[in-house]
Amino acid sequence: MEEQRQCKNCNEIKNMNEFYVNRYQCITCVREKEAGYRRKESLNRKIENGGSERVPQKPGVYGDEYQQAQVSEFLILLGWKLNPNDVWSKEGFKDKNKKWEIPIKKYIKPNQNYKGSERSPVYLKRNELLELRETGMTYIKIGNIYGISPATVMRIIKDNYDKK
Repeated sequence: MEEQRQCKNCNEIKNMNEFYVNRYQCITCVREKEAGYRRKESLNRKIENGGSERVPQKPGVYGDEYQQAQVSEFLILLGWKLNPNDVWSKEGFKDKNKKWEIPIKKYIKPNQNYKGSERSPVYLKRNELLELRETGMTYIKIGNIYGISPATVMRIIKDNYDKK
């Protein structure tokens, strides 16, 4: 006959193979207890971290009530106000009728013929850099002399080696 033991939680007498080793609670009770603990911890994380998932990109759409509360708290701290028509507004940015007061600037591509590096003081000394490199000096030593990184020295030399 198999040994039996009484579970401390459910008080049922069960076979020893229904218990974990060195525990006085049956496997079923332990699993239920751990599942309850995980649910409680998950709820606490949602409350503390502002919800269960990322905030959707659409305004007014939230994953759950915790997320909505945290987003609202954050916007209020930034000075935004929720109007009766469920529109967030802030003076100087957006009015109560969903109209942005300051137009949003779109990214403008820089001119394709941009030669910003040619105006730098080190670039003006590019012939000196080429001469130092041809004498056998390393990129690191040249960079230390002019106060620039070895990568910058290498780029200037490679860009201008054929132009010389």
